[in-house]
Amino acid sequence: MAFSEEIRVRAKEIVSRYPDGKSRSALLPMLHLVQSEEGYVSSAGIAFCAETLGLTKAEVSAVATFYTMYKRRPTGDWLVSVCTNTMCDVLGGRRVYEMLSEYLDVGHDETTVDGKITLEHAECLAACDYGPVMTVNYEFFDRVDVETALGIATQLQEGKRPMPTRGARLCTLKEISLQLAGYADDRADALADGVAGEVLVEVGGVGYRVVVAPTTAVALGDVGDEVFVWVHHHVREDADTLYGFGGRDERITFEALLGAHGVGPSLALAILSVHDPVALARILAEDDVGALCLVPGVGKKTAARLLVELKSRLHIPEFDPRIGAGSRHASSANGAGTTYQPSSRTDVREALAGLGYSADEIHGATAELPDDGDASELLRRALRHLATARQG
Repeated sequence: MAFSEEIRVRAKEIVSRYPDGKSRSALLPMLHLVQSEEGYVSSAGIAFCAETLGLTKAEVSAVATFYTMYKRRPTGDWLVSVCTNTMCDVLGGRRVYEMLSEYLDVGHDETTVDGKITLEHAECLAACDYGPVMTVNYEFFDRVDVETALGIATQLQEGKRPMPTRGARLCTLKEISLQLAGYADDRADALADGVAGEVLVEVGGVGYRVVVAPTTAVALGDVGDEVFVWVHHHVREDADTLYGFGGRDERITFEALLGAHGVGPSLALAILSVHDPVALARILAEDDVGALCLVPGVGKKTAARLLVELKSRLHIPEFDPRIGAGSRHASSANGAGTTYQPSSRTDVREALAGLGYSADEIHGATAELPDDGDASELLRRALRHLATARQG
């Protein structure tokens, strides 16, 4: 294949990124570049890279065959990779791959008749805690099941671009290969059109991708508006994520939610997406299990446990309809919102939780306790109730 003049100009630009005498270091982006032109690394692409960089074809081939991201035969617009390694396999990844293979009528590293989709099983996609995982052109779709995977494949067949669970919107294999060669996505508003629930905030010329609740995204306004965002920086071994909030109270509540057992950033954000801090205070004060069940992913058992844990974490008193958000409240010094003071019964709940009692046990032991009084005496009453209940 004769490569276009545009590709040759870009090849020279890639080589110019490296010091004199070090042009061979440009081989990886060069391979992405030829793949962006042909959809795979052909023999002509190998020869082009060798000629441009002063390498032998054998040297280029050795690199191209070592990395699985370089495809050595024609590949579809959409490379669908399903992890079938141990963790994802146990969680159903193998079943997802098998059903996709049956639905698309292709095997590993094979392309559909229409040339649109290439399917492969991957040994690891480095996202075990999100398993089963599949990627489309290296963009992640987390916790997929058979139905979800088939739905994604159907959308690809229909010419649609389903939105990944995280990361940027989908590009074709040629488009993503050009980006991997070091060229920005030239589609209009490519950065602004990110994952639902994410905004790009520019600070001092640097763009930060911030995860926000849908309500926060709307409140921040339109692209280009000047905004102030309260941020929580969440660091894990596999992620370094910024979570943004429209107010200080939201961030404080989010951080308190993270301290509850089984509540991660996604669930904490989901809770705040449905219930703002004041509404959440009312729900906890009234033991409103049904309201918490309105949050996607929260069932009755989880809601009951969260009610107990969050009351101690957020120091929510009993609800007083004369006030609307709690019987004990004070305006914070900086005017940021309502600050809740723990009641004696809340102190007892927290103490019992620290002793290892379950959410149901704590609820039963404190249900008849008054809100105020001597915390030590209330704790003794709760412990006597628990001892009696266990003997019974």
